[in-house]
Amino acid sequence: MQITSLSEVFNLYIQFAGCCILYANLYPLIHRFLCYNQSYLKLPQYKKMYIVKNILKSIMMLYLCIETYEHLYDLIILNKFNMNIVRWWGSLYVANDVTGLLMVEKLPTNTRNHHIMTLLLLNVVFLFDGNEMEIVKFILIY
Repeated sequence: MQITSLSEVFNLYIQFAGCCILYANLYPLIHRFLCYNQSYLKLPQYKKMYIVKNILKSIMMLYLCIETYEHLYDLIILNKFNMNIVRWWGSLYVANDVTGLLMVEKLPTNTRNHHIMTLLLLNVVFLFDGNEMEIVKFILIY
């Protein structure tokens, strides 16, 4: 479905902001857990936060793999996307990237560019229907 009202767009961004807040609150918890590792403690702070970001991303990607499994028939065989679910998945994925931009100092340039690009592409997914526009399908595959 194409977004038809401003309130729908607003709700998507509120949901996205909630995901970012969740990730930001998980950073100190994972950091505290990793502090039991002596090798981790020897790293500079920005590298510690980069590790935390990647652990969060790995957990989220595992969750998305499990969630996607039950929708594979619709996605691959029927070539039909439930845009509400896709937008939720996109929010989960991109919220980690945006939180990383805010929480991790000295992100590598390629990583920073990837995170900015995923945020821009999420806006396209928020505004258009992947069942009606080929470019949105390509973004979803990306």
